[in-house]
Amino acid sequence: MTDFSYLERNQNRAFQEVERFLERAVYFYSEKEDVSQALVNYMSALSAYTVYVGDMGTYLSVVQKTPINIEHLPRQTGLVFAKVLFDLFALLNGIINCYSDSAEKAFLVSQTQVIVEGLDKYQYVFDTKQLREYDSLRFQDRSRKAFIEKYSDLIEDLKKTYKSDELFKEIVEALNKISAAEVCPVSLGISSCFIATAAYSNDRHPDLDTFRVFRDRKLLSNWFGRFLVRIYYQIGPYAADRVKRHPAIQDFVRQQLMRLAGWMRRRSIVN
Repeated sequence: MTDFSYLERNQNRAFQEVERFLERAVYFYSEKEDVSQALVNYMSALSAYTVYVGDMGTYLSVVQKTPINIEHLPRQTGLVFAKVLFDLFALLNGIINCYSDSAEKAFLVSQTQVIVEGLDKYQYVFDTKQLREYDSLRFQDRSRKAFIEKYSDLIEDLKKTYKSDELFKEIVEALNKISAAEVCPVSLGISSCFIATAAYSNDRHPDLDTFRVFRDRKLLSNWFGRFLVRIYYQIGPYAADRVKRHPAIQDFVRQQLMRLAGWMRRRSIVN
């Protein structure tokens, strides 16, 4: 019999690394009042978390033989999803506390709002501690939404220019990777419609909203869909670069995507 115990060890080591960076972040933030070093360590914790969620998915599917499927195993899957969302909120909240830039902070706050709204679906598995934490998060809904609304224009601009800030770029890319993991039930980060964005030459075309809704509601709701998204995140940037550099290909891809988006809306596939 094959020994897969190393997968559990990998998962445990990955989470220990997350905790190590979190402890360092809290130390620098609370005891040394060194916000820049705290931010670096929170970012390192988020990067380590991308490894952890990947290891967790492998461990659950191979060792525990527990498919991540909310329809077939609602309690087991709900427990996994809830843990990941609570973890992500804590990580992002730490990063938010270190940011002074209004646009970046507002964007990250908007991601925490996505997490809180995602948690709503899994209240049935919360223990008492999680129920109290969730109540506290919901209590802050109004202030979060007001902050997001105040800087909504800056958030949209930031989505186009985030690559100019290397640290923020790392945060966004980590969120994109986590979103594609089997164990993450929500979509975070900045537009991952790489090919469609390249084909339309912007990220605000209504068809992109159609594709994002399809991703969030259809693909990310099941293990096979998340697998496809994960593969797309790996090859999408390279394909998008080719589309942008060749006008003929760009025009062809745009025409096909317009037909696909229209067909999806007519068939109510994204409703």
